Amino acid sequence: RRHQLALVVLQNLSLVLSMQDPVPLEAEELASEAVLGKQRMLGADHPETLEGLRDYASVLTKTGRRNEAEDALRQSLAGMQRYFGFNHQKTEAVMKQLQRLLRDGGDTAALGKLIEEQQRKAPVSGVKKLPKPPPEGTLVLVIASIYILPGQRRRGLGR
Repeated sequence: RRHQLALVVLQNLSLVLSMQDPVPLEAEELASEAVLGKQRMLGADHPETLEGLRDYASVLTKTGRRNEAEDALRQSLAGMQRYFGFNHQKTEAVMKQLQRLLRDGGDTAALGKLIEEQQRKAPVSGVKKLPKPPPEGTLVLVIASIYILPGQRRRGLGR
């Protein structure tokens, strides 16, 4: 189990790594680990978890995984709308990031629908629930028993 501060470090490190060209696979792994750890420790709707999702989406966008980035941003935005409301700066920042992703991807229909929902102060649509993280701390114990016949001992062993 990681300390909450360690999860923040993983999240920030993933963002720094994602600035490299090409983006190393470790960036996505670290961002994912940070989000799952925060989800386990703080809950799915905690602001730290929602910010982790936003940063995870940034890393996914830079690796070209736009659909997964959109899912993460929609999940983050829905949580931010519930937690902070529609006019909070953190909610608006995620909204702008999602709008940019849709605009850059050429998805004008989804962008138009998102803007219309925003104007009506309606919750973001198309939110896919992220899978629950696996339980942490599962211990698997493997016991190996090796039997060496007395006549088969190697020299130097067992003396």
